Amino acid sequence: TRARAAFEKEAAGWGAAEACYWLARARMKAGDFAGAKEAAEAALGYASDFKDVRYRLLPEIEKKLGGN
Repeated sequence: TRARAAFEKEAAGWGAAEACYWLARARMKAGDFAGAKEAAEAALGYASDFKDVRYRLLPEIEKKLGGN
């Protein structure tokens, strides 16, 4: 999306993983599980060692998506 592109341009490397984490959480709360997965995977793209995303958030999202 345009908003994501603008964000990546302005915030590359500065809290980007955390922002994607919170975006994933917000999307989950809104029921947008596919969007949440996209944001969580983006968080891992910025910080592959983000344990809360890898071991807690993504499994939670995938459970909601039915194991996709």
